[in-house]
Amino acid sequence: MAASEKKRCEILKMAEEKKVTQQAGARQIEVSERHFRRLLRRYRLDEPAGIISGHSNKSSDNQIPLLRTIIP
Repeated sequence: MAASEKKRCEILKMAEEKKVTQQAGARQIEVSERHFRRLLRRYRLDEPAGIISGHSNKSSDNQIPLLRTIIP
């Protein structure tokens, strides 16, 4: 889990416990209030696993494939 994802988890946990408002939490992790509500919904369903990006450990679609060399 990246540092930014850890920070998101902490802020979302605080929002879940009503220690911080959704507006203040969104400002702290620099996302819109609407996106914060989406993150909070995913956090409630899957806990920290819902916050981890689904694109991590995947190669880019625009990546140039590695060329294979033929050794005689």
